[in-house]
Amino acid sequence: MTNRTRKLLALLTITALLAAACGNNSDASTNYDPDPMIPDSLAQTFEAIGNPNASSVIVVAQGGPMPELLLDEAEEIFSDVDLDNTYLVLPHQAQTRDPSSFTDAEITFDQAKKYDTDTTTTLANVVAHYAESDKKVYVVGISFGAFVVQDLLSNQGNVADGYLIQVGRLDMPEAVWVPFSEGHFVGFTDGVTVESFDADGAGMGGDGDFTDANMARLAAGLGHKRYTELLAETDLSNVVYAYGLQDEQVGRLTDAELSFLADKGVKVLQTEEDHGGTIGETITEGLTMIGALSADQ
Repeated sequence: MTNRTRKLLALLTITALLAAACGNNSDASTNYDPDPMIPDSLAQTFEAIGNPNASSVIVVAQGGPMPELLLDEAEEIFSDVDLDNTYLVLPHQAQTRDPSSFTDAEITFDQAKKYDTDTTTTLANVVAHYAESDKKVYVVGISFGAFVVQDLLSNQGNVADGYLIQVGRLDMPEAVWVPFSEGHFVGFTDGVTVESFDADGAGMGGDGDFTDANMARLAAGLGHKRYTELLAETDLSNVVYAYGLQDEQVGRLTDAELSFLADKGVKVLQTEEDHGGTIGETITEGLTMIGALSADQ
């Protein structure tokens, strides 16, 4: 599998699934000046496309983890979003801001946890900036980004207008996050049974002798947390959660996880698809449900 394919897996989608339902707004990404209201210190922490003067902002925590911010792939995934009337923002993650720290040397699990905290903090700062403006703010987390958004909610609380969490897990099984914490990969057969994977199958990694193991540890740095406990007191009434019964990368949600979401008033989208198929099948519906897309888009 080529590195280009691996990068596409980092945002975990199948472009063909999106193309049939999506318009092309690629010209909109180059028609606007940067947002003049963003402090320079914050502006360095994200990349964006669309209209910075728009009244609607979608903040995206990308998947992977990968040591590169994939703006072009994000534009493909969100190609049904009208970028003339929306600002699509991708905050940097620790490994995209300073890739050499992950490509040139091995990190420990404890270091991975600290890096993940930096990633969540960056996302929180971006969301807080827009939430304190007069704009509508929607937060989307995809795969690894789903865990980042869950971490965001557990630390920042519910401050946005809507959240879409795709193909994450609330309580990742120990049989998964422990091997990841050791730099190894596992996945799921039929969304349930844990088996050994490589980096490509896990949808993460990158170039460099140390990168794959480091990306695995970053995934475990959030995957080891028990979000049914951490989110127990958090308002989740404006959250939509999408998962696939055949998800080979994070597995299907358990009855306990689904019960937690139901008790919290979370709207759940279930598919018969695998990881990438679930993203493609639920992105438009999920964005519409949280208010980020109008019904006619």
